[in-house]
Amino acid sequence: MSRSKPSWLATVPGEVYTLHFWPPYGDPEVQVAGHYTGWAQEGKLPYRLTDHAMGRGARLTQVQREAGGTWVVADVEPGTRDREAQLKERGASRRCSVCKAVRDIEAGSITQEEALAKWETASPAERSLLREIFGMEPAPETPDPFPAREMTPTPAPELEPEITPEMDALVDALCEGWQRQQAEALARAEAEVGPEAAPERARELLRAESYREVPNPLLSAETHREVPHAAPGPQVQTGITPRADAQLEARPAQAEAEPELEIG
Repeated sequence: MSRSKPSWLATVPGEVYTLHFWPPYGDPEVQVAGHYTGWAQEGKLPYRLTDHAMGRGARLTQVQREAGGTWVVADVEPGTRDREAQLKERGASRRCSVCKAVRDIEAGSITQEEALAKWETASPAERSLLREIFGMEPAPETPDPFPAREMTPTPAPELEPEITPEMDALVDALCEGWQRQQAEALARAEAEVGPEAAPERARELLRAESYREVPNPLLSAETHREVPHAAPGPQVQTGITPRADAQLEARPAQAEAEPELEIG
C-alpha cells in the first residue's frame, strides 16, 4: 500500500531507526524476520531503544527477546512517521548497513576490520555482536584500567566469655542467701504452726518478706526536716505619738474653759 498523501504526523520531527536482528527471528524454512524499523520523536531515541530492550517497545522485539535473540542499531536517519511507513514498504535488507557490510565482506570488497570500523561509536556490546555477525573472533579481553584491590578481611575480635568468675561468685552468694532465708523461714514456721503446716506458713513468711515496705531514707529525711520559721515582719508604727497624746489630754480642759452659747 502506498501513501501518496502525507498525514498530519509528517509535521512531527523525529528519527527513523532500523534494528538488525541476530539471529533472525522465526523458522528459516517458513519465514524469518531479520529487521525492525521504528520511529522515535526527536530527542527520544535512547528512551525508545530502552523500551525495546525491556521488552515493551514493540511486539516483534519482545518475541525476539523471548526467543533469546538480540539486535544492533544498523541505521538512524531523520524523518517522520510517514518516512517510517515508506521504509517498511521497501524492505530492510537492501538498505540495512549491517547487511550491506556482510555482502561486501562476502564479495571481498572490504575486510572484516574495515566493516567493523564503520561502528566506532557503537557500544562494546554492539561491537561484540557485530564481530559475531561479520564472522570475526571475539575481541581479546582488555585489562581493567582500575583493578580491584585485594581485600584483606580484618581478624574477628576475641569475644569475652559471657559468664565471668565475678558473675559466678555473685550467683553463688545470692543462692546461699536465698537458701539461708528459706531455712530460717521454715524453722520459724515449724515453731509457730508445727511441722505439718510449716511449708505453707514458710511460703507466706517468705512472700511477706519479699513484699515488705522498705523505708525510703530520702523520704524519712524530708519528713523529719525542720521547717524554718518565717522571719518576723516589720513592726507597724503606732499612729499615736507622745505629742498627739498630750494634745488629747489638753483638749477636755480647753472645752471646759469655753463658755456655753445661749440660744434665745
